[in-house]
Amino acid sequence: MGWFQPGGAGTAIYCYDDADATGGHAAGSPHTWLECNTTFPVDFPRLQSAAGATYSATNRQYLPAVLVTIGHPTAGNTAATSFVDATDADLFVIGSRLAFTTANATTTSFTMGTKIGTGERMSGKNGGSIHMSANLIFRGTVNLYGTAIDSTVQIQFLNGTGLSMTVAGCILQAGSSFVLGNSTGTALELWNNSLVSAGTGNIITASFVTSGGGNILACTAPGSFLSSAASNVVLGDIQLSGAPTVADLRCSTQTPFWTLNNIRWSDTPGVPRIAFSGGIVLPQDGVADFRSYDVKVVDPTGNSVSGIPVYMTSDVDGAVLDGVTDEDGNVVFTWPATGATNVLPVRDYYDSVGSVSNLDERDRVYLAEINGFSGSTAPTQGFGTKFITFEWPGRDRLGTGYSPDGGSFQKVLDVIQLDYGTPSHAVSTSWIERTVP
Repeated sequence: MGWFQPGGAGTAIYCYDDADATGGHAAGSPHTWLECNTTFPVDFPRLQSAAGATYSATNRQYLPAVLVTIGHPTAGNTAATSFVDATDADLFVIGSRLAFTTANATTTSFTMGTKIGTGERMSGKNGGSIHMSANLIFRGTVNLYGTAIDSTVQIQFLNGTGLSMTVAGCILQAGSSFVLGNSTGTALELWNNSLVSAGTGNIITASFVTSGGGNILACTAPGSFLSSAASNVVLGDIQLSGAPTVADLRCSTQTPFWTLNNIRWSDTPGVPRIAFSGGIVLPQDGVADFRSYDVKVVDPTGNSVSGIPVYMTSDVDGAVLDGVTDEDGNVVFTWPATGATNVLPVRDYYDSVGSVSNLDERDRVYLAEINGFSGSTAPTQGFGTKFITFEWPGRDRLGTGYSPDGGSFQKVLDVIQLDYGTPSHAVSTSWIERTVP
């Protein structure tokens, strides 16, 4: 069907089926905004100027006059449908005139912009913008690269089973709040984005971010940056910027399994990092603060050494790492409960008495055995064994204890230099207290 308007002029438009050439669509290619404008110039007009605003004569800018849906809106129409636009186009949407199919989301994809880089260096260009005076709800497979998105209300990313969404190098502005994924979604990646809200309530109401980094969540005075009753919440590598009035994060479930990866807290004076609803007693491992841990093993001359077993435990979790160095001397490992790579739990937040004002923390002491006998891999002959104990860098001491909300926990990159010698078993005097970089 390509671009389709079943009710005729002045009625809803949708794109469907990459293989169909209806409505000026190039069969076998993704759909674009320009195609929609060419086919329906009155109901999807291109703007050059408007009262009170000047539009670019080169960039394409559109103001849909009717509802435009990405994908077929009726169930059972499952032909592969893709939309790709990297022309830096701008879409100005009055009300809810942009929608993404719910019925056929599994076969529908939407991309704006061109991806640049991968992983923590991922960004984008020519992503254009979407300006919407209503909730903006993304569904299906979605990729936004270098796109500016703003909604006067809420921005939602609702991926589903088997579907992934990637947002990189974007500026997302919501009038109220964000929904970042859902519990059935397969993957939601957020890399190097700015999420900005003008709201005064809870800025993120659900978070299931599977991977990401370099993100900033900014709001002048929210109630909290995230508040959720969901058991499974994942929030990764984000800077919280602003001064919340209640807490950075609010938890209101009795069975949390919250994973916080490399959170940079707002540390607003007098405001806790996490608040729990009154009457809820939480388990000690319910809300876990994780930080990146990378270790590199070198020989006495500074060269990387492969095949060296690295075994680590904590006084809370038992074994946390049992790996072997690769050709670069690095160890890549996965935290089993979350699937996140090269992160370790640093602090648990919990509530032992069910009080809104009560907040308990549990930190860890780590033991690392390099080229020893405790792990599943035998040590490498010709090198000695190092036994190291350390606390995570960034803990703030308060007298003989630790400040409850203290600690700007850091990502760790540790280089361990082995001596030539013979591997050995640990004894009580083997452990050397170390200040980790």
